[in-house]
Amino acid sequence: MEIVLFSILRTIIAYAVLLILTRLMGRMIISQITFFDFIIAIVLGSVTRVFVVDSNAPKYSSMVVLITFTILTILINYFDIKSVKFRKIINDKPILVVKNGKIIDRNLCKIPLSINDLLMLLREKDVFDISEVDTALCEYDGKLSVLLKPENQPVTPENLNIKTKYKTLMKDLIIDGEVINKNLLIEHKNIEWLNNKLHTYHIENIKDVFYAGLDSDGDVYVSLKNTKE
Repeated sequence: MEIVLFSILRTIIAYAVLLILTRLMGRMIISQITFFDFIIAIVLGSVTRVFVVDSNAPKYSSMVVLITFTILTILINYFDIKSVKFRKIINDKPILVVKNGKIIDRNLCKIPLSINDLLMLLREKDVFDISEVDTALCEYDGKLSVLLKPENQPVTPENLNIKTKYKTLMKDLIIDGEVINKNLLIEHKNIEWLNNKLHTYHIENIKDVFYAGLDSDGDVYVSLKNTKE
């Protein structure tokens, strides 16, 4: 029983330390995985496993490795932002793979990227005809950036001289039956106004509302708890 409790305690400590360290590293490691970030994630996972599972390894050494990796990652991210020369060393340049509807096959070999993979990446961008592509770049994180030729780009309201309304993010008013009073104050509304809005949806109890939000047009969106339809 003592071994089980000790293992649980070490797991909780490792989880807390990893959570703190990854927050310090920033969102890059989870939002835009690069090859460098992938290596860091593997090392952090391996060191954490040693800390939690391997009872023979010194625990302080695992913590030292985790903290050192975190400091190095923070420093690299800092210099990546501040230094152009350092950024050129760490990050690869985007590779041109399509220009004016023509595939640059010699650049595909540099990545490497097969023609089938290129076509798949283009389809993910809703491009099914390579001749419609003006420029396609393979970014250093492996993603494909595509610019269509002017005649193949979607028509926008600006192209048609159509005026559009300015839209903002929906303001949360109710989340899981709890009123977000701060947002009501920001919008110069009160609980009485909110209840009146809910009554138009035939809702008598705020606790029945899973989510309610206010859009930029002043309309209230409401979703009830346990909605069957």
